[in-house]
Amino acid sequence: MSWEAPVLGLMLGVGVLLGFQGFAAMTNRSLPDAARRKGMWRLNAGVTLAVVSMVAILHVSGG
Repeated sequence: MSWEAPVLGLMLGVGVLLGFQGFAAMTNRSLPDAARRKGMWRLNAGVTLAVVSMVAILHVSGG
């Protein structure tokens, strides 16, 4: 078994989790503005990580 599949799957999962946490923080109006801005960074990082892992999955699988 190669290492690419578990690592890329883990990257995808972490990216989706970060994106979800960031979106939840951004839409939570009870948080202060600084915490909501940190949520935007999490959302951006999560989406970027998920996209990079999906492109790498396509590249590794030959698709």
